[in-house]
Amino acid sequence: VGPGDGELLAALAGRFDRAVGVDSASAMLDLTSGRLDGLDNVSLLHEDFLSLPARPDYRFVLAAMVVHHQASPQQFFRHAARLLEAGGVLTVVELCRHDHEWAKTACGDIWLGFEPEELETWAANAGLAAGETQYLAQKNGFRIQIHTFSNAQP
Repeated sequence: VGPGDGELLAALAGRFDRAVGVDSASAMLDLTSGRLDGLDNVSLLHEDFLSLPARPDYRFVLAAMVVHHQASPQQFFRHAARLLEAGGVLTVVELCRHDHEWAKTACGDIWLGFEPEELETWAANAGLAAGETQYLAQKNGFRIQIHTFSNAQP
């Protein structure tokens, strides 16, 4: 979700039979497509993530720096859970809560990061089980959190 410049999507393409990048911004997909030359198992969808058909078609969903751009994080987690096969994994890479208000204007952020408990609660409410969590500190003062959740539902 939100494949950015395509680096992660290209890396994932070597690990899966099929990889799909979804973004509502055509300019971002244009940027992404430049990294995907020769990768026949990758497709790009110019679509809002929440409009994807709610059926369990995916083993893995990666949302890296996506949730803080969503109007409703709760809705994002519910929809991601509906897209995962039983045993599928959602990995969320997000900013920890911060007070850099300038990010709203400069980066289009709706949310100024999240407390880990917020992400964990939204995932649990969507029927996802918490897995590993990691934290990274950045030189620019931001902290990054990486959460893995699984869909244990049949």
